[in-house]
Amino acid sequence: MLANKIEIWIKYDYNFACFVPGRFCSALAFWGPIIMVIAKPDGKFFQFAMFGMALGGLLTTFYPEFTIGTPTIFAPVNFTGLVYHTLMFVSFVYVIGIGYYKPSMQNWGSFPLGMLLMVPYILFNSQVLGASEDMYLFSPAIEGTSLYWWAIGLLAICIYTIFLLIYEQFAFEKQSRWLNTTYNKIRNYFSSKKKKSRKEINESLNETQPNNDLENTKSLNESDKNQ
Repeated sequence: MLANKIEIWIKYDYNFACFVPGRFCSALAFWGPIIMVIAKPDGKFFQFAMFGMALGGLLTTFYPEFTIGTPTIFAPVNFTGLVYHTLMFVSFVYVIGIGYYKPSMQNWGSFPLGMLLMVPYILFNSQVLGASEDMYLFSPAIEGTSLYWWAIGLLAICIYTIFLLIYEQFAFEKQSRWLNTTYNKIRNYFSSKKKKSRKEINESLNETQPNNDLENTKSLNESDKNQ
């Protein structure tokens, strides 16, 4: 990433604002490795960093917009940009592949929340620090489409959720999978409600039974007196 920033700095007349990690990918490329070192692999920060890096890497792999209209991808700015974006996705695959990190649905909310918090972060860096903005907040990723940040974010969250559910089916024991634990919680909830309802009915019957017995006894006594 640093090599790419230096090339951009040279290209844009040595503007030091180029070094501010204010773009989505550069922010994740800068903060991601730091989080990988200091955060716990089963924590929420780690999960957001990993999937944020994966998203940034994949978007650029399939749609490297900064190479569009350029004569070659091997120009220093283009090539270093492609390399560091690719390394972001490779880092994600690597930590999962060696078993260091096991993503789970338990930390599901970290990614949507992190994506949401990236908006004020990028706006601050672009509006206050002068960094360029590439989160597609004001212009779509592909001209003439509705692929603004919110659309990309919702699509990414759907893919992220599907990935986690499939991953847990292979990487987790059955009793630890989110689908199984959620199903058991729902089943136990309705089972307890059913038991509670039966208990209330039985208690109600038990309360009315003595009253009926008492009334029957009184009726018999009155009948005996009349005789």
